[in-house]
Amino acid sequence: TLRTRATELGQKIAADIITAHDLGGYEYYGLLIVDEATSFGMYQPFWQFKGSRRFPGRPNSESVKRAMQSGWFNWVDKPEEVFLDQDGAFRGELRNYFTESGIPINWAAADAHDRTSAAERRIQHVKEQLLSTEELVEIGNDEQAHGAASARVVAGNRYIRRDGFSPSQWVFG
Repeated sequence: TLRTRATELGQKIAADIITAHDLGGYEYYGLLIVDEATSFGMYQPFWQFKGSRRFPGRPNSESVKRAMQSGWFNWVDKPEEVFLDQDGAFRGELRNYFTESGIPINWAAADAHDRTSAAERRIQHVKEQLLSTEELVEIGNDEQAHGAASARVVAGNRYIRRDGFSPSQWVFG
């Protein structure tokens, strides 16, 4: 069946975990959420805390849920539908949250992100840009890794995409 494309901000979103790497090969994780109607993206790094000390963390279902609630849902509200891949961080607590909220989840096949939605294609594009950035820039720590990922998302929000306007222009006018 053909599905309808979102026409308003926040109707349908796609989310994925993206990974940045530093010079030593250490991985830094962040959540990328992209709106289908506007292609506007939001990036949130994952952190863990021990006392007052912050360090990079590997996402799990609970941390993804918190990131979505404190970021996108706090700003735009809950979507009518969400597109997720099969990553374990999208299961469990997060899946229960969406089910209890009445939000359908459209699960993407493992290597079929490009066939799922325009938002998923934007996510793949950001991942590819981040890999290129890592090859050109020496990323030395968590701040630089998350900064590079965030910069790729912000830059993508400024590219003209549809009807002569960028995602940022569609969202903010």
